[in-house]
Amino acid sequence: MLVPFLIMFREGVEAALIVGIIASYLKQTGRGAFMPIVWIGICLAIAVSLAVGAGLQIISAEFPQKAQELFEAVIGFVAVSVLTSMVFWMRKAARSIKTELRSSIDAALTNRSNGYGLAAMAFLAVAREGLESVFFLMAAFQQSGSGYGPLGALLGIVLAAAVGYGIYIGGIKLNLGRFFRWTGLFILVVAAGILANAVKALHEAGVWNHFQHVVFDLSGILPLDSPLGSVLSGILGYIEAPTVSEATVYGVYLAVALLMFLMPHKPSHSAKTPATGPAAETMSEPAGHTGPIGFDPVRIRLGIAASLALMLLSGASFYYASNAGSASHRSANEQNITVTIASKACDPNEITIPAGQTTFRIVNASDRAVEWEILDGVMVLEERENIAPGFSQTLTARLEPGNYQITCGLLSNPHGTLHVIPSANGASQPKHQPTLKDYIGAMAEYKVYLAGEADSFIEAVGSLADAIHAGHLDEAKSLYEPARIAYAHLSPIAGPISDLDSAIDARADFFENREQDPHFTGLHRIEYGLFHQNSLDGLGAVADQLKTNATALEERIHDLRINPERMIAGSISALDRFSTAAKGQEEDRYAHISLATFNATLVGSEHAYDLIKPVIMKADPVLIRQIDADFSAVHSALDTHKAANGYVADITLSDTQRAKLQQQTAALSSELGKLLDSLRLSK
Repeated sequence: MLVPFLIMFREGVEAALIVGIIASYLKQTGRGAFMPIVWIGICLAIAVSLAVGAGLQIISAEFPQKAQELFEAVIGFVAVSVLTSMVFWMRKAARSIKTELRSSIDAALTNRSNGYGLAAMAFLAVAREGLESVFFLMAAFQQSGSGYGPLGALLGIVLAAAVGYGIYIGGIKLNLGRFFRWTGLFILVVAAGILANAVKALHEAGVWNHFQHVVFDLSGILPLDSPLGSVLSGILGYIEAPTVSEATVYGVYLAVALLMFLMPHKPSHSAKTPATGPAAETMSEPAGHTGPIGFDPVRIRLGIAASLALMLLSGASFYYASNAGSASHRSANEQNITVTIASKACDPNEITIPAGQTTFRIVNASDRAVEWEILDGVMVLEERENIAPGFSQTLTARLEPGNYQITCGLLSNPHGTLHVIPSANGASQPKHQPTLKDYIGAMAEYKVYLAGEADSFIEAVGSLADAIHAGHLDEAKSLYEPARIAYAHLSPIAGPISDLDSAIDARADFFENREQDPHFTGLHRIEYGLFHQNSLDGLGAVADQLKTNATALEERIHDLRINPERMIAGSISALDRFSTAAKGQEEDRYAHISLATFNATLVGSEHAYDLIKPVIMKADPVLIRQIDADFSAVHSALDTHKAANGYVADITLSDTQRAKLQQQTAALSSELGKLLDSLRLSK
């Protein structure tokens, strides 16, 4: 509510000042009858702004995620352009804004062939701010899960209108030159933040992938989801961990813009002086005249009515566009559910659906990329990862009757509840083809493989912990990779052991205070200390807890019930984590061994696939051959990045090389998904 309020007040007061000055001048010179023409311009400007907003809402609602990111970037660049041009107009007019506006008004009034010059002036003043507001509010409303955003915007407009009315009646006397000068400085800072976020959106759309190293990280001091962080993000475009490209465009734009804005300038001598002579007198209203000279009062009344109607129609369109997506989604099918993830909880937090197939639309209304999961105990049944702030993804699941849990953003957030009740028509999960009996041998062999990898992980973690306790930093660094690779071989079973997986392998992104969060432990906490902080401080206790969790993992695997669909689905999830990771957001971002870790994930996934392939071959040999080819293609691509002592650091990959490897991995994941669909292993 606060951010929309501040946006609308900030933008609205700029338009209100100009309109208030126009209205005040008309009143002071006895031309109050011209105000209906001004109102026509204001109403038309509001109508156009709302219509543009409705169009943008409808268009963006149809975009896939990457296209939405690109659209957000384009809107950001447009907003920066409009803001910058407006600021330098203010700079030019700051010393004599009343004189210049009055000269323009007089020119409009004395030129009857351009009878609606006043309407045009008011239209441009309001439309400029209205369109800016649309660009800002679209993003602000995306983050709002309730009606408080629109309410805040309305209150901002009301307060801005009150300021304009105060100027009109002469009750507020401002030094307009000083006001515009300071407002201009503030808006340039706002524009710099918008520009940096536009560059960030270009990167998330995959268009700009250069200079993505993080300059500094303030997430532990001023996180985006804190009240101050949210306000600074909404108003100034604050980024808690900016990259080199984002920080550079912010600094360069602000330095150049401030230099030009503060540079002394020569006053313009071309502005006309206010018309106070005969021309002005001829435009005064004669006694008994009920409208402006040269204008048909009936046409003016019709113009006001038409502009008001357009404004109301545009407002209704904007409201409809903002809600049509979710409304149509709800009415199309009873089992289409929208879940909004806020910073601390889901909305709704408790869901009841009939058994069978359900499509969930997950909307991220928080300030971080999140994942959404359906859990059966600690087992992840279905999930969607890397849902960007302000955007959504869909997930279709077929669920049996029972009670499940849903994750709601950060790992520290309480889980929601999903109740699946028997459907009225008796719909249930179709029987698996082939039968479970056909996979007994594969499942038994996979349990043996997992047990061996768990032993390797325990041994690697023990060696790493010993080096940490001995104070050997370099040795600990060299022992981190073997421990990480041993655990990556177990990636396909991360879902069934999600609680332990979070303790062992969760990244800092999934904790409220990121690296500074006390719940951030496990492999990546050790990696952060060794390779980012270059220190062993505080890692002894983390290593001891990791050893305990590794032992618990071995026991959990011994009791784990493995089925073929989980083996394939877990492999898909593990591959997707690599293929969707943005540059700078890799799992091993501090040690830069993501290629080695991914190869271990690929090996573990392929082992699970190879064990059940003989059974699947009978059902779809063509698809099996394609999956084999995709595995080979990913291995070949990885081999090109091998050096004598292992895989190269991930930061040495070019954007093209990285994109190609991720695309090949995504293709492999997609084919494995077809395997699940065709054999109904996950349905």
